[in-house]
Amino acid sequence: MKSLVLSSFIICIFLLSCTGSKYSGYEFIPISKEAVSYKPIFPDSIQTVKFKSEINIYKNYLTGLLIVKKESDSSLHTILLTEMGIKLFDLNVKNNSYIINFAIEQINRQDLFDLIAQDVRLIFTDYLKNNRIELFADNKSDLRLLRINNFGTWLYHYFYADKPFIKKIESASSGNPQIELTIEYSKDSIPEKLYLKHRDFDIELGLEVLTDD
Repeated sequence: MKSLVLSSFIICIFLLSCTGSKYSGYEFIPISKEAVSYKPIFPDSIQTVKFKSEINIYKNYLTGLLIVKKESDSSLHTILLTEMGIKLFDLNVKNNSYIINFAIEQINRQDLFDLIAQDVRLIFTDYLKNNRIELFADNKSDLRLLRINNFGTWLYHYFYADKPFIKKIESASSGNPQIELTIEYSKDSIPEKLYLKHRDFDIELGLEVLTDD
């Protein structure tokens, strides 16, 4: 199988001061977070999402069906099946922990499931419910940057003022991006494809949203 080609771009993140910061050709200035018009990737009205998945873990490739079901505001039931319907893992992801209900022996590793749980949270958490947020605007374009202090990890959400759908999320520690998630939308502003890459590990994830049509 060919390796995943991620249609992503890299932006180096520096700590933003209250007077604004420059990076990647943009100059962001702080604005009131009350001005934000922002939509999470998957709103609360969507309870279950199915993805056609392609996963590259250290040059080992898995394809199949990833199912994520919101059981509550703090619990995401996550299952990965092969194309033949064989279960590879089953876990419940919570805000700061997770429970492995089942995993095949070949992938039953805590370090791997730490990353999987982190990825699921990154995609499905509505961070506007988090009060530790700041909003910045590029003074030469409609680009917006939402910065979230998520228990010591900085999350950067990129979107445009006239199209408040997240285009990219970066998760960073000490100013260095570690995870990059990019999202492609349909003409109806519905998420179609998600691409996720761990920069410190040879792990890439491609997800195509499946509809009931």
